[in-house]
Amino acid sequence: FLNQNFPNLIKNDTKCMLCNSAEESNDHIWKCPTLLPHIRSTFRLLADQAQTFLQKYADKLNLCITDSIKYSNTFCWSFYNDAPITDNATLLLRSYVSEDLFRTFRTHFLTQGATIKAILKFMETARCLIKRNIWKVRSATWKDKKRRLQITKKSFKNYQRDPRMKTTRAPRRHNIGYICPQTVSLYNNYNRSDLIFIILASS
Repeated sequence: FLNQNFPNLIKNDTKCMLCNSAEESNDHIWKCPTLLPHIRSTFRLLADQAQTFLQKYADKLNLCITDSIKYSNTFCWSFYNDAPITDNATLLLRSYVSEDLFRTFRTHFLTQGATIKAILKFMETARCLIKRNIWKVRSATWKDKKRRLQITKKSFKNYQRDPRMKTTRAPRRHNIGYICPQTVSLYNNYNRSDLIFIILASS
């Protein structure tokens, strides 16, 4: 995090810049009470988009498309305001295609090739929606914070050049004490033929 790598620029500021009530972490970013409503509403839109794509491109079981989306672990949580985000939804936020999402699409296509083509089209739409509705919220907050702290791009460049500022930089630790559950899931399923990973450009 920036406060760890640049302690003289962002001093004693480890709280989430959105909710300001919890420590910023890889886990909290997906559960932040300020950002989660944006994530939830975006996934409702994504569910509609997935249904639209399947109705347009699917070549079998068209009558079951609504149920496929409704009961997909990737989307179903977003229909309930008190439901926590699922690991499969988090994977989609990170531009991965989970086994659940692949299986949801695969049910409605005769071939794997047709399935992948449809998923790629959907993922491009997902990337745009996630960037516009979720990441821009964080980006706007970060810009406000930079203005408050009077931080510019030049501040980071000068930080690297000034040896006095480098001495207070927190040492790197090989084990930071956090293991991402989605990453563990990916390792465990890496060799499964029915699971594909499509990594798109990070938003």
